[in-house]
Amino acid sequence: MRKILKKVSGIAIALVFVMGIVVSMSNVKAATRNIYFVWLDGSNNFHYHKLTGILTSDTGETNYVSVATLKDDNDASVTYAMGQSYEFVKEADLDGVLADPTEFNAAENKLEWLHDHDKTIDPAGGARTAHSFTTNGDMDFRITVYDQYYIAAKVGVAGANNYEPDFAGGLFIDSTYDVSGGTSASKPAVVKSYLLNDTVTLQGSDLSGQFASVTALDVPEGAVEVHKEGNVFIIEFKSNFYDRVVFQVKTTDNKTAYVMVARLALYLDRAEDRGPGKDRSVRPTLYYSNANSYQDWQLVANITYKSGKKEVRLLNPVLNGINDMNTDPFTNEMDGDIDMSMRTSQPTKMKKCQFLLADAKQMKEIKLTVIRKGALTADTYTGTFTGSGDGLVYREVSVHGGRDTAKEVIYYEGQVFE
Repeated sequence: MRKILKKVSGIAIALVFVMGIVVSMSNVKAATRNIYFVWLDGSNNFHYHKLTGILTSDTGETNYVSVATLKDDNDASVTYAMGQSYEFVKEADLDGVLADPTEFNAAENKLEWLHDHDKTIDPAGGARTAHSFTTNGDMDFRITVYDQYYIAAKVGVAGANNYEPDFAGGLFIDSTYDVSGGTSASKPAVVKSYLLNDTVTLQGSDLSGQFASVTALDVPEGAVEVHKEGNVFIIEFKSNFYDRVVFQVKTTDNKTAYVMVARLALYLDRAEDRGPGKDRSVRPTLYYSNANSYQDWQLVANITYKSGKKEVRLLNPVLNGINDMNTDPFTNEMDGDIDMSMRTSQPTKMKKCQFLLADAKQMKEIKLTVIRKGALTADTYTGTFTGSGDGLVYREVSVHGGRDTAKEVIYYEGQVFE
């Protein structure tokens, strides 16, 4: 094991390299797990590799594992290949199966057998790309497996504003994205930030290459300014109008990716069915400055129904039936999955409110734009808060055995980025 000390914002951080696993430890006493990574090769043969010393999620850290280190524990000549089927399994669970493997050995598909017998670990929203995949380990740990083509982009915040909305369970906090899939300006990888954070940071990694250059594309001169401090690129947006901007990123090892910074203030989770035979509700949540009130905003919903009918609605905020989210400010001090004990600074205070589309079952697509209240009826237009172009698009998709549901998408220049 070797340890390297770095300083980030005056805080000593140790980067520890153990058996191909890279983790960072910021002065916390680390709890660890041993986890099995299991997979099927192209001939449907079962393999496993034990990952030791995996840091748990209460440390706030991600464990990075090179795909080259995922070798079968019984045959080091067999290495996992990207694209093969895999699962993560608790150490005790697989050890128990291997101790009495009669039924397991008879299974045609051993990954399905492990899943059906509740031995696999829920990825809890983990993501997969061509060159990496991530599991959130039933919210107990976080692992990213990557190959040699992986390009990591860490998104942060600089400047006076430090808004940290609580949507997506805090994924905006020290978030790292695989942007290797951003192969062109017309098909960029998407990273997310909050709209009112007008200064965003973008940084590569020692794992996949630091960034040599970050260049804004297709925006007027002066609309976005980029400069470099050390390995960090500081991106300053001069107007909230530029809420989806594409950048060309080049790394020090000659990789190129195209990255869209999507600056969001409106968040949509999955649609909510209200019971068998009942309608579906969609509840967009708006996040805004503590200096504003819920009474300042209205939501324009441009709706396309499954029948082809089109409708535009102008919505005011509503109560959510649980809390009065119209009026309560929040600071994320212990909000849901976000633990303020891992923060190095306090976020800027902000508020949130909800809108309601209670009859969404027959809606195929909803385009959402937030405007200042009365903007459409005033003598002069008083402004859009968020949602350039067609705004944020909510579209119905079919998942889980054909059951209809809806999911968030980002709409940009006529294309949809999930």
